[in-house]
Amino acid sequence: MRLTHHMLKSYSFLPSLKIAAGQAVALPTLKFSLDEGLSEVFSKRQLELHIHKHHQGYIDKINGFLKTHPAEKYGGMEIEEIARSLQNGGMFNQFAQHLNHSFYWSCLKSGGGALQSPHSVEKAINRTFGSFGAFQAQFNEAGLGNFGSGWTWLVADGDKLKIVNTSNAELPAETEGRAILTIDVWEHAYYKDFENRRADYLKEIWKVVDWPAVSENYDRAMST
Repeated sequence: MRLTHHMLKSYSFLPSLKIAAGQAVALPTLKFSLDEGLSEVFSKRQLELHIHKHHQGYIDKINGFLKTHPAEKYGGMEIEEIARSLQNGGMFNQFAQHLNHSFYWSCLKSGGGALQSPHSVEKAINRTFGSFGAFQAQFNEAGLGNFGSGWTWLVADGDKLKIVNTSNAELPAETEGRAILTIDVWEHAYYKDFENRRADYLKEIWKVVDWPAVSENYDRAMST
């Protein structure tokens, strides 16, 4: 099923993440280098494995898939649109994981962590959860309770926010609202540095969350 523009607009992760006809899909531009990395939380080796082994692995499979399908079928389509049209199965996983990881990297930067006024998302967090500390506690609890592999999301739903878990490569349901932040809770996101201590990873990841970017995502969600 090809999704309508209205359906996509109601749940868009990034301003644009399209398949360019005749061009290979590539890793997104990152806000950090591997040398400097996100050293407040991750080692260089952890990032190398996550970006160049796991994320790149999804991209390699996408490019292999696109070589065997007519360029005019997918050229110009959003990654989300392709993922949702595939619904389930192996290639859904590849497209969805590329999308999820691209959004995850866009939410992180070295030197992040502080949610400073007057970001609009701060008011929404306080309105929904009571305080930033209460929000972090609920988000960490959700991430820790996300059994197996998956993603934990902060989603804008009208003038309220909510925390949503998805399993494996799944995207939040379109009816959930619009994602403004995601944290990868697959073991490959943290195992090199934190082993099986997901709770420690979730505690530390806030040091590199790019709150200005999250706030921009929230503002974009409110304006469409």
